Amino acid sequence: MIRNPVRQGLATFSCDSSRFIYVALFFSIFPWKYIPRTVMEVKCLKGFTKVMEQYLETIYDLQREKGSASVTDIAEKKGVKAPSVTYVLRKLKKLGLANYERYRSVSLTAKGEEIAKDLERAHKTIKWFFCMIGIDEQIADEDACEFEHIANPETVDKLTQFVEWVKTAPRSPKWLEHFKEYQESGERSEECKQSD
Repeated sequence: MIRNPVRQGLATFSCDSSRFIYVALFFSIFPWKYIPRTVMEVKCLKGFTKVMEQYLETIYDLQREKGSASVTDIAEKKGVKAPSVTYVLRKLKKLGLANYERYRSVSLTAKGEEIAKDLERAHKTIKWFFCMIGIDEQIADEDACEFEHIANPETVDKLTQFVEWVKTAPRSPKWLEHFKEYQESGERSEECKQSD
């Protein structure tokens, strides 16, 4: 079936990727089936939601843990019923992110796996940053789970660079020590006051 991405609303979604807009316009003139090529293009698709991202993560985790994922496994892990899982899997299949056939195991396509890995990387980076600034680990994990779905990939890249820089520092950077003192006392140290 030939689909026109502009009629499906793909070109009307606001997105930072100008390349995506040009591709969507091209396919509105030449109505072949549009296949997104980058993570940003997938995230710009109308109808691609946070819930779908969470399903990609769940399938990815199950594939690593068990070698495969079934509708029953996904439903159990997400705490939902099988028809809800089937509904989302059909959408993921339509977007080219998951391989799904009734009564068979589910797997991610290369693009689906790439998005799942990006989400996992974002989650780890954001959680580590939140823990570094003194947030309780459980709260940091919950907040990272929310933030990873709304963060721009560029933001995650910069945050990853920052976190890696801090992790590889020979010892805890002075500013981080001063920040921890500030969190405990509510006042800046003398050294910090001098640099203002």
